[in-house]
Amino acid sequence: MHNLLDHSRPPRETFDIFPAWIQPLITHVSGKPLAGEKPWFEVTPVAQILIDLTKYSAGAALVAILVSLGGAWLFALPIAWILAVNGAISLKLDSHYAAHAAVTGNNRLDTWIGEILTTFVLSGNMKEYAAGHTTQHHGRAGIGAADDPDMSLLFLMGFETGRNVGWYKMRLLLSLISPRYHLLFSWYRIRSNFVTAPMMRCLLAFAMHGSIIALVVWFDLWNVWLLAWFVPILPLMAISIGLQVPAEHHWLAQRGAEETRRDYLRRISHGRFFLIPLPRRDLTLIGTVCAWGYWAGVMVKPMLERSFVCVSVMPAHDHHHRHAREFKWPMEHYLRQQEIDRGVSDYRDIFGNSQALCQLFAIWSELPRDSAPLSPTLFRAFERFATKTRHFFRRRPREL
Repeated sequence: MHNLLDHSRPPRETFDIFPAWIQPLITHVSGKPLAGEKPWFEVTPVAQILIDLTKYSAGAALVAILVSLGGAWLFALPIAWILAVNGAISLKLDSHYAAHAAVTGNNRLDTWIGEILTTFVLSGNMKEYAAGHTTQHHGRAGIGAADDPDMSLLFLMGFETGRNVGWYKMRLLLSLISPRYHLLFSWYRIRSNFVTAPMMRCLLAFAMHGSIIALVVWFDLWNVWLLAWFVPILPLMAISIGLQVPAEHHWLAQRGAEETRRDYLRRISHGRFFLIPLPRRDLTLIGTVCAWGYWAGVMVKPMLERSFVCVSVMPAHDHHHRHAREFKWPMEHYLRQQEIDRGVSDYRDIFGNSQALCQLFAIWSELPRDSAPLSPTLFRAFERFATKTRHFFRRRPREL
């Protein structure tokens, strides 16, 4: 069935059969524009924040409606959760651009915009996040190295180097369902809001969430709060972030002796896009029907990745690392394509978040075992126990 699709061109180019007026919608879904494509309209940073607030609010409202309807309607909750997580992660991404003072251009105002957004989605406070992100992750030597603060999540998840690709896939799955990962990540987020944040940020967090809890208690809406805020903001956001961050760069990739920082940064960065090539045009009628049915089925995975993991302008994240303080960042996917149209040839496209993960795991499997610090995990303790047990039973016959 795979051969029924058009693999003669990059996946996005197969969609040029559709009229120009619908191409921006395909771009919005996939994250990848066609060459020379123009958007319907430009979105400003403030408008993007309002759009993302609307997405989360719509998801939360849909949860409340489904809970009130009850019965079989509760099976639709995952749809509402995906919408709510999409909005929440998008708001967290907006605060990331606020850390770069790229919302209004006023550092102080942008910091407080970021504080409000990160308080609402219970993300790390701006003082702790911005310092490490802008000076180390975007610094001269920080990105992709073991001391890059953005890599701390990967170490929390228990990743290490020098393992086979299958081990990494199992490690990722176990991390996403691990109580240790969720508890530690949740504790970091709670602590960063209510304990270690500057005083004004702590007051903001207590005031915002205290007011929400008071309303929940007053109107007895615990079930709605649990399903509309707690579930998408804590466990589901943690899963989304755990799938997104490892695929963001080729972390820990070795830098060549003569490779400049600029070339290294561009080599370990990439765009992630979400489309499957359309069916070939030379098929018979039956072949065309089968091809479109197959295409519709395999498109489910990239659409879930786009909706739940690599949301908003994340597909063009490699453009951000070339232009960190770009005030038109809501249009970043178009800005990236415009550079390609002007002749910039070192952008790299990866279609699918899972494909980006597989490429990262292949790189890590070739690295020495001591390339990254180790975190204590139950999985690693079980591996050590199994190894010692295996060695014990292998030695025992000779000792007897």
